[in-house]
Parts: sequence; structure tokens; C-alpha cells
Amino acid sequence: MVPANGPQEKPIPKVYADESDKINVCCHECGYSRSIDVSTLNKKSRTLKIRCRCGNTFRNRVEFRRAYRKQVKLEGSFIHHKSGMRDNMVVKDISRDGIGISVQSHHGFAPGDTMILIFNLDNTPRTRIEKKVRIKSIRGSFIGTQYLDIAHFDKDLGFYLMG
Repeated sequence: MVPANGPQEKPIPKVYADESDKINVCCHECGYSRSIDVSTLNKKSRTLKIRCRCGNTFRNRVEFRRAYRKQVKLEGSFIHHKSGMRDNMVVKDISRDGIGISVQSHHGFAPGDTMILIFNLDNTPRTRIEKKVRIKSIRGSFIGTQYLDIAHFDKDLGFYLMG
């Protein structure tokens, strides 16, 4: 029986490109795996149709980000170093490299500016996070940031990303 809203499509699995722009794919029919060079693709996410040596075809979405991003909705605040302004924000995603936030207005932000982000995780202890970040990109109300101290990754964030 087909659901009233039509057949449900399976989500397309993500594969992450490594430092040398290669992905590893595995056929779910026969188990054969291989490495594919994706350096000629543009660096945005792309969906590839892959044909296995067994004849099976399948799709994988290539992700060029170096780290998994956990989608969240966590309220918090920021302090913009240049202006000293403090305002509210919503954390939209968290990764090992940075944090994506949404703000009401830009307040004159520019890539390269630094901020302190303050928010609580939605885990049981409601862990408080305070991170110094650099603005990498601004797209509308969304601001992509990168941690200033990448060498010292917070263990609380690490455990949170695994969960």
C-alpha cells in the first residue's frame, strides 16, 4: 500500500570529501567500495549518481565541508568586539570548526570581525558555552563563524556533537 502522500523517498546519504577531494562510496547491494576523485566538482554540495561494477546504481550527496554540522536551535547572546555591542542570537548549527548563528540585524558586521558567543546546550546539564569566534561569512541574517582557538576544542562540544 502506498501512503496517501505518495511513496516516501529515502534520504540520499552524505559522503564527506577528504583533504585530497576524494570520497569513499560503498554499494549497498554487493558491498564493493571504492574511492572517487571529486576535485573537478564545484565545492558546493552535489548529488552524484554512481554505478557499481555489479550494475546497481545509487546516489550519494558529496559534502565538501570538513566537519559534520549539527542542526540546532539554541538561544543565546553575542558580544561584538569591535563595537562592544551585545545582542541576542540563535545558534543554528555547530561543528568542530565553527558555529552558525542567526541575528536580527547585522550591526555593521564584516567578515574578519571577532565575537564572543554565549549560549547553553540543550543537553541534560544545559552546559554553558562561551566561544571566541571570527566571522567567516554573512548571508542575510545568517552568520557563519570559525573558532579562534581551533587547537583547543571544547570537550563538552565534542560530546554534544557525538550525541
